[in-house]
Amino acid sequence: MKTNLFAALVALAVSSVGPAWAQQLGELSGTVRDADGNPAENVTVVAEHTTSAERHTAATSAQGRYRILAVPAAIYTVTASGPGFPEMVRENVRVQADEVVRVDFDMQSDFAGDAPTLERLSIAFNFAYSTVKGTDTELVSPGLSLEGGARFNLGLVQIGGGLRYSTHSFRNVNHTYNTFLPFLELRKHFMFGSSRWYPFAAARAGLALESMIESGAVFRGSGTAFGGTIGIRYQPNASVGIELGGSYDYFNFGDFKADAERVWRICIDQEAGTNKNTLIKTVELCSPSSIPPQVGDREFITYEGTRRSVQEFRIFFGATIMLTKVTP
Repeated sequence: MKTNLFAALVALAVSSVGPAWAQQLGELSGTVRDADGNPAENVTVVAEHTTSAERHTAATSAQGRYRILAVPAAIYTVTASGPGFPEMVRENVRVQADEVVRVDFDMQSDFAGDAPTLERLSIAFNFAYSTVKGTDTELVSPGLSLEGGARFNLGLVQIGGGLRYSTHSFRNVNHTYNTFLPFLELRKHFMFGSSRWYPFAAARAGLALESMIESGAVFRGSGTAFGGTIGIRYQPNASVGIELGGSYDYFNFGDFKADAERVWRICIDQEAGTNKNTLIKTVELCSPSSIPPQVGDREFITYEGTRRSVQEFRIFFGATIMLTKVTP
């Protein structure tokens, strides 16, 4: 009799405790959207127990939806992350028994004004160490350059423009090589890892205006330039980004032009033995066919056959300032 009574009590306890444990499970669900407000597919959503570190995982569908079933009632940290999708976090999410807890992730609202893909208008400045290769490579020393410009976000890419000034000196001749480069650029940002690190790649094309500045003579050349930029940006806050990277530009110049009177004076100096070096190896300043201009003449003469190309490599450091941002 006592045995039967004990068995009955155990059965009653099991039958009552079992449903109680079953009631301690809940569910997490929600929708994940990207920076453009579209459903984000294949984003991994993880719910991690705040004390035991137990993890429950699901992936979003083509509609950006996810469901995590049979989640024990507790407090969780829920994260969403994926390729090209910055990690977003929801802390202190409480799951209760027999309840569906909705946790949505919207990159457009979460990172408005913080991610560079959401910039509307920004300005950028950078300072660079640069080297030049091409015609007269062995004469040109490394130099410095300054660049400033503005960019406007079109959604998929940014379009921008600006001006760069580079200066280099010649090793064997007391002259300065200065390049002014107005440029247009298309720029696309790619994000991965933390939401505050933004690698970017860019390409630009523009018109190059070159001059060589010296007290005795002035040379000018013009042509086209194209190149690209790659680097990273660190975003310490929503308004300023710090950039570090490198760029390459290829210049293709036409025939050089020179101030006639000043070139003539340089030729006189050469004949007198006071200047033994030419400014550019490809230009013969004292050609017998040259006709000395009259004093006071500022006409620019063209040296045909002096077409040349130059490649410039730069390592830059600069800052971007966000002026306006996309409204969520």
